[in-house]
Amino acid sequence: MSFNATNVTQISISGMTCQNCARHATEALNAVPGVERVRLQLEPGSAEVFWATDQESDISKLEKALEDVGFQCAQIAPAKFHRDTRSGKSRFSGWGLNLFLGGPVLILMMLGEWGMELGTSSNYRTFSFLFASLILFVAGSRFYRGAWQQLKKGRSNMDTLVSIGASSAYLFSIWGWISGKMVHLYFMETVGILTLISLGHWMEAKVSAKASSTLKSLMQLAPQRARRQEANGAFEEIDVSELYQGDLMEIRPGDQIPADGNIVEGKSSVDESMLTGESMPVEKSAGKKVYGATQNGQGRLLVRVVGLGEDTALARIIQVVEHAQNSRANIQRIGDKVSSVFVPVVVMLALITLFGWFVWPSGMQHISELIQPLLWSAPATESVLAAAVLHSVAVLIVAC
Repeated sequence: MSFNATNVTQISISGMTCQNCARHATEALNAVPGVERVRLQLEPGSAEVFWATDQESDISKLEKALEDVGFQCAQIAPAKFHRDTRSGKSRFSGWGLNLFLGGPVLILMMLGEWGMELGTSSNYRTFSFLFASLILFVAGSRFYRGAWQQLKKGRSNMDTLVSIGASSAYLFSIWGWISGKMVHLYFMETVGILTLISLGHWMEAKVSAKASSTLKSLMQLAPQRARRQEANGAFEEIDVSELYQGDLMEIRPGDQIPADGNIVEGKSSVDESMLTGESMPVEKSAGKKVYGATQNGQGRLLVRVVGLGEDTALARIIQVVEHAQNSRANIQRIGDKVSSVFVPVVVMLALITLFGWFVWPSGMQHISELIQPLLWSAPATESVLAAAVLHSVAVLIVAC
């Protein structure tokens, strides 16, 4: 399938961590005056921006639109764009790297702390600190970058909450380990937060990549060459991009049809399963319509072109798939509205919990004892400070 390459801008986008980020970036790009549509891929973090035919491409407008929602972009050469999107990424990059590092470490820490009850062992605590530090600074870096980009715009998202929760558990554990005032440390919880949320993002990225792969397969269905009838009656093989509406093209037996058109001469059967799903070929004769990327049978056809590029049935199918991929259901819109206030509310609750234990420790202890029978046994604390930090961090961890 071909597009007007002179009116397409290829860009790389940094700062996207989930499908919700991809939707926000797509909406921001679509809102730029002159942009007709956007084809964005979460992995590897790139997009093609299609401009209206009467508009000049303007990368500065795209940069401004993405910057306003907390992302950065840079224009890349078409050759590099297509090479990167074809090659894909290693399974040990991006969220896959987080799982590759965090998964085994989390399992080992769970076995040590829950299976072998080594939580109070000095060697186990040293092991936990070292590996939690590795996971925090390697696997957590993507969350920190996302949170920082949003913070610079005065916003917050789930990256903010994950960063605060993981950092609080990590720093609190270091304090408890050095001071000796904590029996239970939260290095395992630090690794667990980052690994499990990375697992969710990894699964989301896999689904998005599969959808993108389906789109690529659709776009590769249409042939890139066509046989056009010239003024002298001879047929010349040309690029599909050189076809115009009204041209006559020859479809030989077994050929794929390059563009939508009406049959002028000939009779054949055409396999339209890629459009309809029907496995049986459809009989075609003069006056009937044929569609680009469908497969001609045994007959020869002379077809007048009526649809090219974005005006073909195949292009419309691709546009519907892209729209479904980037649009949001009503429940997702509600979720976005909730998430915009969820993070500040959770942070506020954590602060209220923290100061509540400082200001009214006896009352908070009484509330804790009332709730305790409904929960598992809480780690023992030896000071008001330890109890205050423990419960406020618990609010952040549960919210993650």
